[in-house]
Amino acid sequence: MSKKYTILLVEDEESMVTLIKYNLEQEGYIFSSVKNGKLALEFCNRQRPDLIISDISMPEMDGYELRENLISNENFRDIPFIFLTAKTQTDDKFRGMGLGVNHFLIKPFEPELLLLTISNFLGNKE
Repeated sequence: MSKKYTILLVEDEESMVTLIKYNLEQEGYIFSSVKNGKLALEFCNRQRPDLIISDISMPEMDGYELRENLISNENFRDIPFIFLTAKTQTDDKFRGMGLGVNHFLIKPFEPELLLLTISNFLGNKE
């Protein structure tokens, strides 16, 4: 990886943040995290991430609302977006994909699969 990519994790479960942070930093990514969609939008306005990983169920602003806000802003709609969630219903997947979510990973997940997914998206940017 020649460029240091910034990845924003939007997740309110601390143990999940710790696990993902460890794995991403081991791969050389610049890692940031916030606890909900509202804070994620504030982050994006300060610093544009290269990729966003988001849970769906969070307080204040959920992952769907976050994605809706991002795609309505031309500065952010092209940021690769991954849902990492425990929601497994087909309706949840359809709703996410309808919002242009690039990938949908189900918790619990294999960290290696998340890393490969990220690499596939960011590798296409180089």
